[in-house]
Amino acid sequence: MSGGFEDEDDSGKSFGIACRSAVSFYARLMTITLPDSPALAAIGEAEIRIDLACGAYAAGHLSRQLAADVAGISRHDFDTALHARRIPSYTEEMLAQDLETLRVLGNR
Repeated sequence: MSGGFEDEDDSGKSFGIACRSAVSFYARLMTITLPDSPALAAIGEAEIRIDLACGAYAAGHLSRQLAADVAGISRHDFDTALHARRIPSYTEEMLAQDLETLRVLGNR
């Protein structure tokens, strides 16, 4: 689950990202301050959160579910956002790992 808030001040545009894990009940709030720019204002907080989450997922920093939580959208909607940005959510390497696991399990 995630939540955010938007706050503008003299230094630019800020918004917070909060992520909570149902397992550990750990919560962390991170505030990101962006330059005061009409281009950024036109994008909006929701799209910036999705872009940030997609980039962090593509770089290997976040799982798909955690990235969806950061973006504040469902896992299905996050997969759609990845597809729209041509970011693979299932790679050839993942397929090779899955096939190897099936091969090992089949030999039991």
